[in-house]
Amino acid sequence: MKRLSSILMLLICLLLCSCGSVTPKSAELTEKYDFYKSSISGLKTATGVTAEEADEIFITLASECGVDSFFTVSKNTSGGFYNVNYGLNTLTVYLDGVSVSQVFDGKDQIYPETIPHNFLMDFEPTTKDVMNGSGDTVLGQYAFIRITDDNLEKITSEMLREFADNVVANSGYNWVSIITYSDTGICFSGSDVSSAIYGKLDKDGSVLESYGLWVRDENGNYSYTES
Repeated sequence: MKRLSSILMLLICLLLCSCGSVTPKSAELTEKYDFYKSSISGLKTATGVTAEEADEIFITLASECGVDSFFTVSKNTSGGFYNVNYGLNTLTVYLDGVSVSQVFDGKDQIYPETIPHNFLMDFEPTTKDVMNGSGDTVLGQYAFIRITDDNLEKITSEMLREFADNVVANSGYNWVSIITYSDTGICFSGSDVSSAIYGKLDKDGSVLESYGLWVRDENGNYSYTES
């Protein structure tokens, strides 16, 4: 009878292993995450990876991306990514073969590093003519985008650099401005990316009063100094 029980246990173990239920890390993950058992099967099925590879994806999502409850996984066939849904949250997950390469929460990248979405690049600049004093001769053009005061406070050095490199540099505009609805903002005079003035702006984005200066270093990074 004991021999029969041992054989039966061995068969059960082999069956579980063949189904992908038992992996070198499954016991540890089951103990650490109460949603591991309920989530891992769907993860493995949706991604088509092995049980061990599914564990590694699970670990990345749980330890690096904030997934803290039962989740489902579905493949977006048109975009080449996976939607991971947990609670009221949805993450966009990209795989490089069988491992996680990028994860986005909305438009913000949260893995492998945190990179906030650059909302400055969401806007198509408005362009207008620069006229002479009598208004009968075009002297050039200026460009601007308009954002909220709240977003102005969220601008980082990295965001400003991307905007400068892609919108300001070599544009030929007399100036390029980022204007808020309260007419404060940032102005690149002469489309020069080496510095940008933060302050009170006119309706056309030209500077009325300077509050500070964004200065670009030799590595392309901006730092801000108050006037």
